[in-house]
Amino acid sequence: MYKYLSSIKLTLLLTYIIVAVTMTGSFALLFHRENFDTIDKQLLIDWLAKNSPALSWWIILLISLIFIFAINTVLCTYERLAVLVKAWRGKRVDVVHDEATRISEDIEKGRGLRLRAFLPYIAHIGFLIALIGHLAGSLWGFRGADVPVEKGEVYKIKEAPGLSIKVGNVVMEIGERGYPEEMWANVELFEGEKILKKSKVEINGPLVYKSMAIYIKNVQSYTKGMVISSKGKGHASSFLLTPGGDTYLGTEGLTVTAGRINERYGAMEVLLFKNMKLVARQWLTPYNPSYKTLSYEGLTLSAEELSLSEAAVLSINSDPGAKIVFWGLLIFAVSLLTHLFYRRSK
Repeated sequence: MYKYLSSIKLTLLLTYIIVAVTMTGSFALLFHRENFDTIDKQLLIDWLAKNSPALSWWIILLISLIFIFAINTVLCTYERLAVLVKAWRGKRVDVVHDEATRISEDIEKGRGLRLRAFLPYIAHIGFLIALIGHLAGSLWGFRGADVPVEKGEVYKIKEAPGLSIKVGNVVMEIGERGYPEEMWANVELFEGEKILKKSKVEINGPLVYKSMAIYIKNVQSYTKGMVISSKGKGHASSFLLTPGGDTYLGTEGLTVTAGRINERYGAMEVLLFKNMKLVARQWLTPYNPSYKTLSYEGLTLSAEELSLSEAAVLSINSDPGAKIVFWGLLIFAVSLLTHLFYRRSK
């Protein structure tokens, strides 16, 4: 069993099967795209837990194959490195494969043990380090949902208790073709009252703190409320009415309350109560004269303007294995390229 798990034959077989499963999965993505829309918006382990195995079977199979591939890589690397270390220590090397033959010949001819003999196995180690990094990110990281955070608002990061963010200036400039040319927000990261880091968060320019990264995805303008003017019954005033809020008019027990907001038409539902009893209801908007006023027994409520606010839509992610993956891939790439250079120069 050990001999088979550490064999190159198993390596090649697993490679072919992984390629075949990956190709099958790519077709599944094409024909069932709507089912995979959220796969890159959360950790893979969370996505698998929420979806049926009938949909994700190929991903589960792929993970299992990669796990076996990792075991195969560990055993292959161990077996061949043991030969190299023996040769390096000047001990007799049993000729069990081509690499050992070349090492023995070099030592016998007085060439010593060259660095290039180690390079393929250093690349293997880099690959394994990268796999460990991906595993760490999947188990202990998180991908938060896109959250709109208004200028001046403090948002507590639920996935990281004790941490919160505050958004300052928010800017989005639209170009002639209708696409954003510039989009950024000033973001501060807090732990309690202590500022851990502050940064100008731009597209492809996140705020990074340890394993956490905060990206800006969009800037949204939304209706915060509506400025209403009230006239009649010896009363005249102007006030900001916000959803869920109410304003007492100070005459005959009249109270104005805000209901729903229709962002598409820039309208807000306004409810008028008299002594806790609903007496009038009207959608008001400053953009349509037919829906600009609400009248009741000599009292007129008029929509003057919308109170707009801008919010930065932020994505908050944490990947504690990101640096491990980076260093693993760097070791893999440098070792592999150096090995190819040696072979080419030979």
